Amino acid sequence: MIITDTIMFLLFAAVTFLGLSFLVEGSGGWFTAIRELAVLESKPGIISWHGVVGVDSTWKTPADAMIWAVILGFAWGIVVAVSPWQASRYLMARDEHTVVRSATITAGVIMMLYLVLMLAGAAVNLINPAIEPAQENMIWAAMNAMPTLVGVLIMAGIMAAGLSSASTFLSLSGFSISNDLTRPKFDDDRIRLRQSRLAMFSISVTALIIAWLLPEGKLFWVSYFAGTLFASSWGPVAFMSVWSRRITEAGAFWGIIAGLVGNVLTNVLLLLRVVDLPVILDPILVGVVLSYVTIELVSSNGVVSEQEHERRERLHRVPDTEIDGNKFRRTLFWARLLMVFGVFLSGLMIVFYAIPYGKAVGHVAVGEILLSMGVGLALVVTGALAWWGTSKSIQTT
Repeated sequence: MIITDTIMFLLFAAVTFLGLSFLVEGSGGWFTAIRELAVLESKPGIISWHGVVGVDSTWKTPADAMIWAVILGFAWGIVVAVSPWQASRYLMARDEHTVVRSATITAGVIMMLYLVLMLAGAAVNLINPAIEPAQENMIWAAMNAMPTLVGVLIMAGIMAAGLSSASTFLSLSGFSISNDLTRPKFDDDRIRLRQSRLAMFSISVTALIIAWLLPEGKLFWVSYFAGTLFASSWGPVAFMSVWSRRITEAGAFWGIIAGLVGNVLTNVLLLLRVVDLPVILDPILVGVVLSYVTIELVSSNGVVSEQEHERRERLHRVPDTEIDGNKFRRTLFWARLLMVFGVFLSGLMIVFYAIPYGKAVGHVAVGEILLSMGVGLALVVTGALAWWGTSKSIQTT
């Protein structure tokens, strides 16, 4: 799995930049592409700070788009922190320094890839603005607007990403079903392995049927819903289990249940058009709030044992194997580098995105400048948190 994930990352990163270069070059160059996208009549605002908004769009106003983007970032930030498919990666690391360093490097690379993918997806509209469903535009571009070799590499990158995710989810599902949901009845590893394989096969067939029967363009929203369930149900419990002295076992259990039910029930009501909630009351936030309130209420009627307190305190003690001056210096270096890269990336976006965009629309692009600064600020904050956490660990040793 580590090998396939590494190959997927290298391939997907390479073809992302390669695809953008061909799309931009085919549109007349970088600044020409930005200028044409800024005034694209078929999809006005496609590269503005808020994207396409209006009566016929998913989000009616720029404020709605901004609120949803913040909620989405908040939710997936929690998912990345506590989801089992991510935690399995952390547990594979050599030590905690490796986790922090890789996290800082990944933050910078992912931000770059995200920006490139968004611009590449928008640039396809300069060639064909009528691709349906819209989320398949890069697939269309790979098959119709690029040299054969480049198109094949992009499709291979997309397939590699899908296979990587599939292998991760299926292995976790098989293990959870054969070891957690059903108590192992056999000591023979061959029998338990067969159970895991049957579980993975059943889940694969179920997922295939769901994807096949879904209306065109709806698969994204199903994956969005399923992924964010972890934010609502596990998020508050996971963070409070590490940082709170008040949470009890019962509070954690009922917090997970409340977050799950709150998210699912709100989504069902929205799907059935029983209610029409504003963007700020997204099912993710409803689930998170219900989970937190439930944890506090249930925990207030319970007592955390001394053994549980001691177990939580051990989580905050730096293991002896981590106490190494060279390791600390290397970790702090990557934290500093991420902060510097954040400032650099903001400068690049202002020069190559915000200013050309403003010239194209005929006024100072305040929103786009703020967006450019915000992207870099996110990396600066991430690097600062990595610096603070590592420095705090040094002080406690």
